Amino acid sequence: MIHHLQHIADLVRIFRLKGVRKIVVSPGSRNAPLIHAFASDGFFELHSIVDERSAAFYGLGISLSCNKPVALLCTSGSAGLNYAPALAEAYYRHVPLIAVTADRPPHLIGQQDNQTIRQAGMFRNFVKHDVHIELSIQNAGELSDVHANINEAINRAVEGVAGPVHLNVPLDEPLYVELPHESENIEITEPRVLQNSDFEDLKKAWAKSRRCLVVVGQHEPDGELNVVLNRIADKNQAVVLAEPLSNIKGKNVIAELDRIMMCVEENPSVHFYPDLLISMGGHVLSKRLKNWLSKLQISHYRISEEPDGIDTYRNLTRNVTGGVLSVIAALESIEYSHLSAYSEIWKQESTTNHDVHSHLFNQIPFSDLLVFSQLIKALPKDAVLHLGNSSPVRYAQLFDLRKFSAVYANRGVSGIDGCVSTAVGYASQSNQSNYLLLGDLSLMYDSNGLWNRSFPKNLKIVVVNNGGGGIFSLLKEPASVNGFNRFVEASTPARIVCIAKAFELSYMYADSALKLENQLDEFIDMAKPVLFEIDTTGQDNSNVYFQYIDAIKQYK
Repeated sequence: MIHHLQHIADLVRIFRLKGVRKIVVSPGSRNAPLIHAFASDGFFELHSIVDERSAAFYGLGISLSCNKPVALLCTSGSAGLNYAPALAEAYYRHVPLIAVTADRPPHLIGQQDNQTIRQAGMFRNFVKHDVHIELSIQNAGELSDVHANINEAINRAVEGVAGPVHLNVPLDEPLYVELPHESENIEITEPRVLQNSDFEDLKKAWAKSRRCLVVVGQHEPDGELNVVLNRIADKNQAVVLAEPLSNIKGKNVIAELDRIMMCVEENPSVHFYPDLLISMGGHVLSKRLKNWLSKLQISHYRISEEPDGIDTYRNLTRNVTGGVLSVIAALESIEYSHLSAYSEIWKQESTTNHDVHSHLFNQIPFSDLLVFSQLIKALPKDAVLHLGNSSPVRYAQLFDLRKFSAVYANRGVSGIDGCVSTAVGYASQSNQSNYLLLGDLSLMYDSNGLWNRSFPKNLKIVVVNNGGGGIFSLLKEPASVNGFNRFVEASTPARIVCIAKAFELSYMYADSALKLENQLDEFIDMAKPVLFEIDTTGQDNSNVYFQYIDAIKQYK
């Protein structure tokens, strides 16, 4: 007879055989056998995070830092539902998370039993694969099927376009008993190997193009891809526009996309127009760039690991599938007749744009915009920069971020709900200095990200407190809504100093450019976590921002 917890012992063995080592655990009783099994095996590294929503984002941060799949483990009921925001982020960001949700026996579901909901398939819209393990396993054949399903789920998390998967695991009582020995004969299969599709037509288009534009969206750091794209830019084979979150950087790579597009979109000259567009990676934040590209009737090839149907600019010619690095390297090796004049036009615009930007900051008053300028200048080279959503990630688009070793933001679904937890998870696995820049609402929303018994000492947090959702005052349409201040900006009476005290973090405060400048060195030199509140409430942040944009656009 098959032991009622045999699948639990075997699940843990399969995770070990597949090399899934890092497990983020939230407390509970229904998941106790799983906790016991993982905690009893020295192979695994367990992280205890009480709040499941925070735990899932914390796991996402770990996966980004280690570039490996991370498992999440929780009890039954609404606990698992709290994984949803982070799984959605991971799905659209291509991060391999494995959500393991303990469940109640099927005969208890819908019977008013404690912590019981219908869990099978509850993440179906934003996971690559889900598996519901049947509770009653009668024989060796059924147990072998369970092994295969668990193995397949882990494979699906990492093969092709990576992403989250879900394992729903019903458990029957008794829960607090000795686990059976692991099954001896468990077959393990490897993820399928990615194959490039044929892209001869792209090679031909590349070879004859005279004005090629390469746009790189959000991407994890990739040194080899960075080298190849820099060679392309340096040799004037193409103009490379790299979203600041693409982590592609170089002397001839143009990364301050939103700032340069302020000028390009105002310029009717066709000299900026490409005859070939190649896009890759994830989201591009600049709405200006997206709108400009959407108006062009050109040949457009998107490179992605698997067919994804993404046509952001509404002019897709073909989706080339395969390894991005291998496709780009193949193009770079082709003899070309590209016009260096096209690259020079963009380079000159970028240089002029940068000079005007630098000049303007000699005149900008204390405001959100000036704060970000001071911070970007002062933070140390080769640190890891994490950006909160809404205002921070948009302000950062205006600055040169090449000094940082990596730049991250949760732009998969662009929520503020896990900015703190993701940065904390990342820093917990990083040997570098990490800095998180975010707004007051983002901090309040994810303050449980600070609820961590092993808070990383290499993470410092800057909170730009502009009295609510400052992003909405930078968007003219929301600012015209009735009840804007109360219901859209939604300022809160909560005090950030009290949050720092509650979680035993060091606290600093500045409410002027001079105070900020005088404290930045101390902030950076502190050898412990610190929460630095920069108060810009009462400042005319939106007008400063719009005046800056007008000045950039009007320069001829």
